[in-house]
Amino acid sequence: MSNHLIHKAGLFAGLILSLFDSCSSVNTEIDSGKTQTAILTVQVKQPETVGKQAVCLRGSETFSEDTIDDLHVLIYSSDGTLVGHSYGEGSSVSVSTRSGDNCTVYALVNTGDESFVSDNDLLEFDNLTDLVTPAVTTLAQITSNNNLLMSGFLDGISIQAGSSMLEESLVVSRLLARVRINLTGDGVTLEGYKIVDLPAKSYYTAHPNSSEELASDAVEGNDAVDTSTGSDWFGSGVVSLSGTSASMTYYQYENRRGGRQTVDSSTGDASDYTQKETYAPTRATYIELYGVANGTHLVFRLYPGGNAANYNIKRNCSYTYNVTLLASGVLVVSQVSIEAWTEIQGGESEI
Repeated sequence: MSNHLIHKAGLFAGLILSLFDSCSSVNTEIDSGKTQTAILTVQVKQPETVGKQAVCLRGSETFSEDTIDDLHVLIYSSDGTLVGHSYGEGSSVSVSTRSGDNCTVYALVNTGDESFVSDNDLLEFDNLTDLVTPAVTTLAQITSNNNLLMSGFLDGISIQAGSSMLEESLVVSRLLARVRINLTGDGVTLEGYKIVDLPAKSYYTAHPNSSEELASDAVEGNDAVDTSTGSDWFGSGVVSLSGTSASMTYYQYENRRGGRQTVDSSTGDASDYTQKETYAPTRATYIELYGVANGTHLVFRLYPGGNAANYNIKRNCSYTYNVTLLASGVLVVSQVSIEAWTEIQGGESEI
């Protein structure tokens, strides 16, 4: 089982669309006295500081990045069989399951839907890891009821018959990445921007690289999208700006296109952000920025990523870029801040 488990730093989220009836499809049969029924209560606490606000591409609407509105809990036995499921509003649910060792408990947060798609057979663990979110066509569709989608799990859990206390904390993290851009025009009046090549879907669970923990990781990821499939990608459309400064924040599914591509036997100066367009992999996400200087309309391209050499945008990471547009047509990235988005610590789980 553990060979199939996914990295704990960032899992799931996405719009889960329908679910099998409560636990009617779940195998809770007692096997010749080797397993016994049990009740597992899983609590994911609301964070102490709720209500971090961010304005994204939804006009002036704001929403919380941390709120837990609803919760699916799925329990898998050591062989990957689903042995318990429950859904509830709020941050705590009780699950009818069966006793056993080396179990895995998943929490899927803010789906806003009690059911999975009926033709998705979740009775085997591997099917959960392969599930893909429904495709979206706008950034506004990525949030669920104004909440961000999250997931987390605990593995190696022993579930005893009756009632006992599990002292470990269940941690959930966001499927999405957050991208913030602080924009200044030096001799340039801002006119607008648009975001290009955004992934339309994602795996619910993470498929990490061996070097996923490194911000500078330039390994191409195993994402749910295909660079050659047009319906796997969308853009934001043009958003108008004015004046000489602006700040914007948006959320997107992870897009790990890797490092610079070789052009004419070279990958250029790995520290130069102005070269990222030249060596960009196919479908790397970028922000096209528009301004006017001395009567001339200018177009700039900013490629987010861990640094000037890679194009990976990872789930549950927060990216901040301070960018200056020069009248000469040069885009200057003066500061890049990349941090793992603070995970939300769960409360005690009671078995």
